Amino acid sequence: MRWVTEGAAPALGSAMVQLTSDAARTDAHRFYERLGYTGSHVGFKYRL
Repeated sequence: MRWVTEGAAPALGSAMVQLTSDAARTDAHRFYERLGYTGSHVGFKYRL
């Protein structure tokens, strides 16, 4: 994660790193929040 946020992404001119995670992965969400990420979206799916 540090390699991306502190090295690769800034070096490529990126202004943001965005993650996608299943809503049920609450432990992962806590992990991301501890790293400084902020929840920002709600997604929807339509199964066929």
